[in-house]
Amino acid sequence: MSNPSPTQSPSFLAEQGKPRYAALLASPIGVRFPVPVALLLHGLPNKAEFIRQAVLEKLEKDSAVQMEAIAKNAR
Repeated sequence: MSNPSPTQSPSFLAEQGKPRYAALLASPIGVRFPVPVALLLHGLPNKAEFIRQAVLEKLEKDSAVQMEAIAKNAR
């Protein structure tokens, strides 16, 4: 049986409503995918993490290509 009259400490109450990871995360970005891709993504156990990693890998790859192009132009 749960406690019908729980006592909440002042420190607990002060933390209520504060986002825990606000400094680490930006606002969500929504994207739409073609139906076949969406069906595959929905079948994944953690689609958000999969999409996040795919985007980070693509950004790293493109950034490396851009840095190589800048280095070649600087010579």
